[in-house]
Amino acid sequence: MRRLESTHVGICLDTVNSLGALETPEPVVETLAPLTVCLHVKDFAMDRTAHRMGFAVRGAPAGKGRLDIPWILRQLPANKNVSVILEQWPPWDTSVEKSILIEQEWAEQGVEYLRACGLATPNEV
Repeated sequence: MRRLESTHVGICLDTVNSLGALETPEPVVETLAPLTVCLHVKDFAMDRTAHRMGFAVRGAPAGKGRLDIPWILRQLPANKNVSVILEQWPPWDTSVEKSILIEQEWAEQGVEYLRACGLATPNEV
């Protein structure tokens, strides 16, 4: 990215995709934040499995998981207009309708949380 030296190209930073490569968000954000033009805020939780031989990673409403969202927002370049997308990873419930209700609740909570972080005013969402 740096070799391109282009103001038209940047990173779309997803805050949880790196877990699949056994990388925590912190070093990834530290490396990529200066080049970021779009941020996907996707909070997560990590729990020990019932048999105690591993962990399960699952989605969480923004601000209720392990992701330090305020820290990530402070890492973004101040001189760029970075787009922020609230990306969710809600659990499946017993029906599509119930699952959609969970996603809607998470979206409302997430927008309120991001507003509280100073990311947007009500008219900008």
